[in-house]
Amino acid sequence: MLKADSPVQVTVLDETGAVSSGRVTQSSSEIVDLLVEKPANPGAAVKLEGDDALFLGEVSSCRPEGAGFVMTVELHHALYNTRELALLAKRLLDSL
Repeated sequence: MLKADSPVQVTVLDETGAVSSGRVTQSSSEIVDLLVEKPANPGAAVKLEGDDALFLGEVSSCRPEGAGFVMTVELHHALYNTRELALLAKRLLDSL
């Protein structure tokens, strides 16, 4: 689970592939609220990367706030320990 006030990288999984930096404002096992630099449309699929984890979800809402946007994402999938997985993949590929 993403912790409050932790940084995340948000990638919109559409033809634009827009990437934005963000910060978690609230999270649970199913929903995360973020303060982000760039907006995304409700219904857009997004990838969140942070705290040695990768999450896939869907934007349920996004509204302007100050210089950024508040985005609520419904989480569908999670992959933890991504650094260890990347190291394992590298070792496996190097051994070929």
